[in-house]
Amino acid sequence: MKKIRLLDTTLREGEQTPGVSFTVRQKLIIARSLDFLGIDAIEVGHPGVSLDIDEFITEVKEEQLKAELIVHARACEQDVEAALETGISRIAVFLGTSYLHLHQQLGTSLDQASRLIYRSVEEITDNGRKVRFSAEDATRANMNVLFELCRVAIEAGADSISL
Repeated sequence: MKKIRLLDTTLREGEQTPGVSFTVRQKLIIARSLDFLGIDAIEVGHPGVSLDIDEFITEVKEEQLKAELIVHARACEQDVEAALETGISRIAVFLGTSYLHLHQQLGTSLDQASRLIYRSVEEITDNGRKVRFSAEDATRANMNVLFELCRVAIEAGADSISL
């Protein structure tokens, strides 16, 4: 029997809502509450985005929660290094997979995107961490492109995929 795992994104996605900004103390209360409720995994933020997020990641790591903590990183060297520096054991690497993201926002080809994903995932797994590849904007992506980028992430060592 397979177990359904619950992942909460409140502490990362919630702050992308206009007018929403949690203090470090509020984030710790939310993380403890999610852990108490039995949430399996909690996204705790994107290192390097702000001093508050970095402070929260440092503090929540010390909480020794049962939930697995996850930090986010774009598929680029700078973000991967910042995520590795947190000491968090799981990193979610993300990259836009739709035509709009790949070509118009990132100005990149499928081959370039594949290399970015492969290098990022490989760097993380080489450092003994687990990787979830998050295919951003996957519902608007060409299915062949989406499958190829997910295949590359798995080949590089990602153990889970998020669409």
